[in-house]
Amino acid sequence: NPNAAHSRIQFTPNFCPVEEYAEAFRLGARVIVDNIEIVRLNPDIFRGKSVGLRVDPNAHAHHSDSKFGHHAHVRTSGGKQKFGMPIAEALDAVQEAQDELGVKVTGIHVHVGSGVMDPSVWRDTLDKICGLVLENASDVCEVSSPN
Repeated sequence: NPNAAHSRIQFTPNFCPVEEYAEAFRLGARVIVDNIEIVRLNPDIFRGKSVGLRVDPNAHAHHSDSKFGHHAHVRTSGGKQKFGMPIAEALDAVQEAQDELGVKVTGIHVHVGSGVMDPSVWRDTLDKICGLVLENASDVCEVSSPN
């Protein structure tokens, strides 16, 4: 299978040309979208495909806290960052993708920053993402039994 090696590639762009998404799908890469808007605007590229959704668990913070990285240029969460959608909008985005746009959301992707030295950042991020998934799983996930 020529796409077997590409299935290990995770394509996680930020504001890339839409043709790059099409090429990633063609190659068999795992595709992450930063926002539902790209799917809305390009339904023909995404319909019938599986994607991960990038969320920012700290999107509504009033500032980009230094605990999310050693320098403002590496902080990708909180404040006015452009990476991912606010976690509060994630459930609606998943439901829209699956119910209206024909796109299966297969995962949640989070990157809060580089050079993070405060372990509480990772614990808080995990708590928020697990809360999102566990509180809403029955509304958006297919549950199957091995029977």
